[in-house]
Amino acid sequence: MLIPFGLIALLGAIILVFLAIGASSIAIALKTAVLLGLIFLSMVIVIMSVKVVPKNRRLLILRLGKFAGIRGPGIVIVDIIETTIPIDLIPDENKVIIPIIAPRYKECRAVLTLRCYRPMDNRMLGWIVNAFFDALGRTIVRVPTQQLEEFEETLMKFALSSIQRTGCRLLDLKIVPR
Repeated sequence: MLIPFGLIALLGAIILVFLAIGASSIAIALKTAVLLGLIFLSMVIVIMSVKVVPKNRRLLILRLGKFAGIRGPGIVIVDIIETTIPIDLIPDENKVIIPIIAPRYKECRAVLTLRCYRPMDNRMLGWIVNAFFDALGRTIVRVPTQQLEEFEETLMKFALSSIQRTGCRLLDLKIVPR
């Protein structure tokens, strides 16, 4: 594991400060510097793991690349090993906006227009997003080098059957640039 040069410089500076203040030995200064470094590092990790999610947005949580759930709105705590993907909701129009995670279409978002037979909560949204990513994976594996219009048609075909099992009906699917 590589230790960043800035961290080494910070620890060295802390040791020098404690020696200048009058620490009785370099061992005490080193222990204090390591302790302060660990406290600083843990505070940075805690600050980076707290996210505030607005009312019309949810976070798709991927733990080591696998679907782990939907969180939000409100204050969300995310582990170090988790990746978050923002999902926008437009409740008045029954739309869900999902960023596409595919190498060729990275700068695009999918806008799904749905008709749900019951109110959409995080559990149902998790089913919909999971079904969408399943359809996205099947589309990319089948025809990886298609144009955007063909990609949209193929994705719509696969997503119709996948999303219908969640208790919602997919009315429209558009691929739009970010």
